[in-house]
Amino acid sequence: KFLLSLSPLLGSVSSRVETRAGKAMQGSERTPNYAACMAGSSLKNARKSVMMKAVLVAVLCMAFVGSADANNKYKRGDNVPLYANKVGPFANPSEQYEYYTLPFCAPKEEERKQHHLGEVLVGDRMMKTLFALPFLVKFEDRTLCSYTLKSREIQTFQRAIDEDYYFEFIYDDLPFWGFIGDKEQELVHGENVTMYSLFTSYIFTIAHNGDEVLEINWEHDPDANLDITDASEPIDVHFKYTAKWVKSEHDSRERVREHKESPQHLEIRWFSIFNSIVTVLLLT
Repeated sequence: KFLLSLSPLLGSVSSRVETRAGKAMQGSERTPNYAACMAGSSLKNARKSVMMKAVLVAVLCMAFVGSADANNKYKRGDNVPLYANKVGPFANPSEQYEYYTLPFCAPKEEERKQHHLGEVLVGDRMMKTLFALPFLVKFEDRTLCSYTLKSREIQTFQRAIDEDYYFEFIYDDLPFWGFIGDKEQELVHGENVTMYSLFTSYIFTIAHNGDEVLEINWEHDPDANLDITDASEPIDVHFKYTAKWVKSEHDSRERVREHKESPQHLEIRWFSIFNSIVTVLLLT
């Protein structure tokens, strides 16, 4: 459906190209050799450009639609890796950075997920995280890591919270999103002070049908938020996480999508795809 909706756009581009080439051909009556050569070259390049755009748009669409349709089967305790994809300001989804550009605790050895072309074009940059979420294994408040934030790292988190940074994680090819922290204004000694909180306790709720992952959602424990308002001194941080597994009333991911739509998540994903498409159209 998405490709069909874009066909008028590609048709319009093709039409304008053919028109310009036609005008060049008309000019060939006056200067047959040069103009005819230029017109032929223009038409050939233009058709190649339109073809390239159509192919890239198709790849982008397949990357989005097919990315969450994995049919992996698991048994209790099987490893299902969690990848960190990217971070960026919520108000501008086209501005994206690698997750570990923020001072989160990262694995000692970098392990990236192999990307197909569509994922590369939409800016995916998945890296394996320290989170361990084995299939059907429940637990609470498992330690992820503990370390000390330096003043510069605290300020980095503060700037990210100012811009409402969100992250994108991928679990069994299912993308999901969350914010890294929050802020609020408080009156301190008669002055308004911005109070920064870093989310340090993650809760993953994973729906399954017995042997497949159908859905995953993220939330944080507000009682475990870390106050990072004061950046003048280092702050010790302790990240932990909880895994909850629930039996889904649906038997497939397709059924889940039919019964649940998240405009916020779709907005982030589609904006990124449209931004890539527009960039391709402009550059070619």
